[in-house]
Amino acid sequence: MSETKVKHLVLKRHPTLKGYLVICDEETGLPLAGQRAVQMNCDALNGPAMITVTFEAYGDSGVRLEGDDPRKISTK
Repeated sequence: MSETKVKHLVLKRHPTLKGYLVICDEETGLPLAGQRAVQMNCDALNGPAMITVTFEAYGDSGVRLEGDDPRKISTK
């Protein structure tokens, strides 16, 4: 069985867009690539808050499945 590397995440306010949230790597402070939307739903009657993150599915910033070909990094 392979070891799993855990990355801790942190929810931050977007640096320029007031009222928007972004999920970041706790160690580096960098946002996760490919985020399209972050929503936090809180209902005091139904338990803790739920955070939903929508990611791009394809493209340079899209989610890549383990075992797929490596991501092509374009230099501009």
